[in-house]
Amino acid sequence: MGMKFFKIVQTINKKPIRILNYKFSIYSLVFRAKQIHPELENRFVN
Repeated sequence: MGMKFFKIVQTINKKPIRILNYKFSIYSLVFRAKQIHPELENRFVN
């Protein structure tokens, strides 16, 4: 879901915004960490 949304945004903008790219990278890492280690979710929330 996130990747599809990001690709749509990239297609619309044509020029990727570095800040958006940076935030999305962090979001991806956190999301993967939550999938691999569900117990980390509480640490990120808190």
